[in-house]
Amino acid sequence: DSTFGTNKYGWHLVFLVGVDANFNTCILAVALISNNDTPSFEWVLQQGKAIGIDPVTTLLDGADEEHKAAAKVFPDSQLMLCIYHFGIINVPKNLRGAFGEQWPSARSAFWSSYYATTVELFEHHFHNLKQIADQCLDFKVKSRVKTIANNLEGIVVESSGGTTTFN
Repeated sequence: DSTFGTNKYGWHLVFLVGVDANFNTCILAVALISNNDTPSFEWVLQQGKAIGIDPVTTLLDGADEEHKAAAKVFPDSQLMLCIYHFGIINVPKNLRGAFGEQWPSARSAFWSSYYATTVELFEHHFHNLKQIADQCLDFKVKSRVKTIANNLEGIVVESSGGTTTFN
């Protein structure tokens, strides 16, 4: 994710951040780029790759330019939207109005699905979200909910009982 206009010249600050075995974040690399375009992001990621960054999973903010660059430079990495951009920004922005009065229930079902620690809990809460969607959404918005479901697939949850992957 790059910040917007971080200096008086309007350059964008890009952080490459990693997570260690204890779930601590650490800054792996930092770059200033003059454009938020695919070639600029490719250059940043190639520089990261040159110093040994080779992620299993890459979290992105949803910008097409970042996604294209990450897919090219790290073709074996699973590309996912980070929860901030996905759940806190994009879901409310795209679905709040469509759910209308059902928004609080839909939001609760979404977050319950996201934080589920077993496949059974995930399926239960996501089924509730789909029922709410069927009650109040038109076809166009239902396709957005399907996109959300596709983004939730592959989430890995670590718990004291082991690891659960939602597929």
